[in-house]
Amino acid sequence: PLGAYLALLVGEMRRGWRVGFDREPSLGLRNRSVAVPADRLLLGLANGWAGEGGKALFLPPAEVGRAWAALPVRPRGLMFWDIADEGRAPA
Repeated sequence: PLGAYLALLVGEMRRGWRVGFDREPSLGLRNRSVAVPADRLLLGLANGWAGEGGKALFLPPAEVGRAWAALPVRPRGLMFWDIADEGRAPA
């Protein structure tokens, strides 16, 4: 279910992960853990155009709403990465 996935995703982002910066010596950075606190995390969602057989996953707004309401820790918010198609519904 979407709610369980979003809860897992937010939790994993908060816990963080190890990044091997040493694999790109020109950066001059040491390896370290990177984490994104929930209050700084925006989750990107596709609009209606995603339902047209593209490479993005379309999630019905009602399902997103139920998942959002069930999150034990909420991110800062949700966003669309293609504002020009806002409100467009799949055919």
